[in-house]
Amino acid sequence: VNLQPAALGEALRQTWKSFDARAAARKLSMEWRIAEGLEATTDRDVLQVVAGNLFSNAVDYAPEGTGIVCRAERDGKGIVLSVANRAPELGMEDLGYLFEPFWRKDKARSDSSHSGLGLALVAASAALLGTEPVARLSDSGELTVEIRLGD
Repeated sequence: VNLQPAALGEALRQTWKSFDARAAARKLSMEWRIAEGLEATTDRDVLQVVAGNLFSNAVDYAPEGTGIVCRAERDGKGIVLSVANRAPELGMEDLGYLFEPFWRKDKARSDSSHSGLGLALVAASAALLGTEPVARLSDSGELTVEIRLGD
């Protein structure tokens, strides 16, 4: 792990480029909520693994025609990076399993294009950065996965 200051907006938008066409094909919009010039002390390559897997998960599982929101904001303890999307198939009981390797919701298990490793890779990569992901599900069915980064 090579911790250095990284411009979050630039790093995240660069990572998103490889998902843009897939998102467009599913009529998904991306909303960026990242303050201009926001930097975090992180390993840019590991950050891109985290973001890439969060983006991939959102693009593959958000209902067609909905939106994805990527936020990065400073709070009193550092910087919180989050990716949110609608996830109507998930229930509160699923949150405890999201970061387990090979876990997938029953409906998705017959889909051979997914292995159930994306969010497990997010957890493993976040651990390299000294943090862990947190998943929340709102009453309206929006899944938010966040990690805390150093200033």
